[in-house]
Amino acid sequence: MAGKNLPAAGEGGVVVTNDRTVRNRAAALKCFGESVGVDGTHELIHATLGYNYRINILSAVMASQQLFHLERFTRIRNSSARRLDERLRGIPGFSPPPVPNGVEHAYHMYRFRFEPREAGLSITSDQAREAIKLTFAAEGLSIVEFQNAPLASHALLQRHVGFGHGCPWTCHGRADMTYRAEDYPGALDAIRHSLVVGMPSQATLANPEAIESYLHVFDKLARHLRAFERFASTLPSSPPWTQPARLF
Repeated sequence: MAGKNLPAAGEGGVVVTNDRTVRNRAAALKCFGESVGVDGTHELIHATLGYNYRINILSAVMASQQLFHLERFTRIRNSSARRLDERLRGIPGFSPPPVPNGVEHAYHMYRFRFEPREAGLSITSDQAREAIKLTFAAEGLSIVEFQNAPLASHALLQRHVGFGHGCPWTCHGRADMTYRAEDYPGALDAIRHSLVVGMPSQATLANPEAIESYLHVFDKLARHLRAFERFASTLPSSPPWTQPARLF
């Protein structure tokens, strides 16, 4: 879709493999489950289940052409991330996303961390998170959580929504399965102490002009941390997962 690093006209997917067996298996599954020979020929017999996952032709053309621009877009995303990294390192209590040695980040999203105590601010992380979102919103910019609750607390896992007769939760001799958000402290910590720059669907990192606007607001935040603290102290302090699950 439009916000992905490799955008297409609508929804679409691409399988990349150097294994012909995998390729042919994918070809069978994407349509009606036909038998696909080693040379790629199709026999219209239903050898397996198929899922009708055929990409539409317009999306296929769009995605195939975007491949020629992917490396350039990745360079732009990395350049934007480096600028944000530099700015965030200069703000007490803020830190950019870590990048392991020897790898290149694709930066589909840019998620940064904040810890008000490290900045000497007498506000909670929940107040700081809400204040950051409201501060950028006042400037016409989006800073989002992108999921305010761990997947374990979503209705699918809480209500055991499945495909009948208790499956997949109680079938095949398995005992009843229970998922609790508190069993995933790492996810809770990430949700509480981090935010994403821009709406993921808008490919913000690929837009240098938009990044310039974000840098400007981060500068203002750094210069007025005490004013930010006073504003944040007026906000309620509650974990984001106490609200209904949402994406943004």
